Formats: sequence, C-alpha cells, structure tokens
Amino acid sequence: MADELSQKPKTVYDERLYEASLGELIAILNEASDDVDDLLLVGHNPGVHALADALAGEAEGDLLARMNRSGFPTSSLAVLTFNGSWRAVEHGVGRLVAYWSPHA
Repeated sequence: MADELSQKPKTVYDERLYEASLGELIAILNEASDDVDDLLLVGHNPGVHALADALAGEAEGDLLARMNRSGFPTSSLAVLTFNGSWRAVEHGVGRLVAYWSPHA
C-alpha cells in the first residue's frame, strides 16, 4: 500500500494491536501525537470492527449500515475523520466517510 502513496509514511509496529480490545485500541489512538494528521491502524477483528463502529458517531449515506452488514471481513477498510486532538478520540466522535470490503 505504501508504494501508492506520494510520501512513504512513518511505520510503527505496536504489538499491543494484536488481539487488542476496543478500549485498548482507543487508548493506543489517544497516545498519537497531535503532529500526526493521518493515521492508518492495521489490526485484527473483532477489535478493529468494534473500533470503527464505536467511533462512528456519524456516517455518510449508508456506510455504517454497509460496514455492519458485511461483518468487516479480512482486508476491509474504514475511513473516519475526527476534529481535535488524538487524546479526545472516544466513542461517537468520528465520522465514517468511506468503507470498502472485498465482499460489500
């Protein structure tokens, strides 16, 4: 995926993401520096689906329904936007602006 980006992103491997709970994933996001504008979290289910669902207080069109209907299979991607600090990321503060699944 990095080959498709205009700039190679800084990559951080965090062992805590493996099998992390929803609360643990939010805590990891809260640790991100406010110098970070865009963050890509790659992880495993059920935590990643729970995270996307919990953070999406709003969604464009039927994206939230599509995401939850698909069950967030392997290789799914949810794009959420937030205002403010990473420390303020919590349930319902994001807006789901894109969702893609190999099965949706």
